[in-house]
Amino acid sequence: MTTYVGSPAGLVGTEATRGAHTMPYAKGPDGKWNTSSEATVAPLDLSTPFFNAWGAAFGGKDIDACDALLADDFAMALHSSGKLMDKAKWLSVHTGMFANTESPLKEEKRRCLYETAEICVSHSFLKYPSGGVDALMYVQFLRDGKCYKTETGATGLKPDSPNFVR
Repeated sequence: MTTYVGSPAGLVGTEATRGAHTMPYAKGPDGKWNTSSEATVAPLDLSTPFFNAWGAAFGGKDIDACDALLADDFAMALHSSGKLMDKAKWLSVHTGMFANTESPLKEEKRRCLYETAEICVSHSFLKYPSGGVDALMYVQFLRDGKCYKTETGATGLKPDSPNFVR
């Protein structure tokens, strides 16, 4: 059995990559493809410390913990308007969302797609206080364990979608 170090980025963060796993058609250290079903990929470090910390803070609606995970020069790109939201504005908006108990912000099916020391990419379904539901791709650029920039990609979901958050 041949062991290769590395894995396609698309597998990072999935349960399938915990520990060594079989990967047919793996490329070896010599650059040649090994089409044997005996090829395996060495275990990867799949820790997701920022994703876990952010999930606890955001999911727990803990604005102070969110604040601690955002760099002072944080900016969120708002693609709908072409503007940037700074840290103070982000904290203000989310303080209001977190405090809304009648129609709370709700996140479901949250998962980490990829995390390194420089970036965290996650996906979830969000229901906003307004009642709208989005499938959300959340990209957080990291420096020294804090997020300094966020970009999102959101797709609105109709109520008949199987992923619509009630």
